[in-house]
Amino acid sequence: MTKNTIKKPEPVFNSLSNSLNNSLNNAINKTHSAVLITNFGDESIALIQWALERRNQQKIQSLEIITVDTGWAAPQWASRVQLTSTWLESLGIKLTQLIPPANFTELVQTQGKFPTRKFQWCANFLKALPILDYLDEIDPQLNKTILLARRRSASRVNFDLPEFIPEEPKWGDRSVWHPLYLCSQEERDALIQKTPLPILGHRSLECDPCVNSDQKDLLRMDLSVIQRTADLEKKLSSQFLDPDLYQNFSTLDLVYEALLKANANFSSGFSYDFSSELFDMGCGNTFGCGL
Repeated sequence: MTKNTIKKPEPVFNSLSNSLNNSLNNAINKTHSAVLITNFGDESIALIQWALERRNQQKIQSLEIITVDTGWAAPQWASRVQLTSTWLESLGIKLTQLIPPANFTELVQTQGKFPTRKFQWCANFLKALPILDYLDEIDPQLNKTILLARRRSASRVNFDLPEFIPEEPKWGDRSVWHPLYLCSQEERDALIQKTPLPILGHRSLECDPCVNSDQKDLLRMDLSVIQRTADLEKKLSSQFLDPDLYQNFSTLDLVYEALLKANANFSSGFSYDFSSELFDMGCGNTFGCGL
């Protein structure tokens, strides 16, 4: 894994002209150079498998996979990252891990506050800036196509998600492709089952907790994650997650303790039906947070 520090369903283009339809279909059928953004969650692992199959069919001639080390991942997440890296290396696929100028803890301490569900500026600093800087370095001519793991059925917010965007300003006017946009949950799981990676049943843990974490997500977390978050809350004299989650408690560790008492049947290995809707409503949506 290379580390860089930074300072198919038929396409649906009903409203487009025939000539533009043809050009878009040609772009999709002949992707010479693609960059896939992964967070190592179920969605992006499925997309990696899909891209590998397309590469084997010589429909993608150049494939690079990019991820970002946010410095706020769950403790166990490193093993999933390493497993994915080993798998890709065995197939001769380049995985580039970008290191932002400041990790999550450093960033919130500099800002003096936490991001919120409404203002998810963490995604811009931790993901958008390092990814776009790297893309500008390796792709100044805007020739690469960005592959993102977003699906219509995963979120009501994505009900009209297009398959292909010829020029996306948020990606520096590069083309963006959502190859699995019509993929069902069963089809997604079938792709994952072809890989060495297990199906998680929850969001990516590249950031843990995430500003979008809810009560169910909280129950899944490692105690060390809860404690480091509570420690940071005390330093900033502020609460990180949705205010309704805290009720009368001041910090996340107290919330967690109360939740465990209220959920006596909780056990490790807890999973739940994950919806990406909370992630799709914030600015992290563009860069695939949680997928």
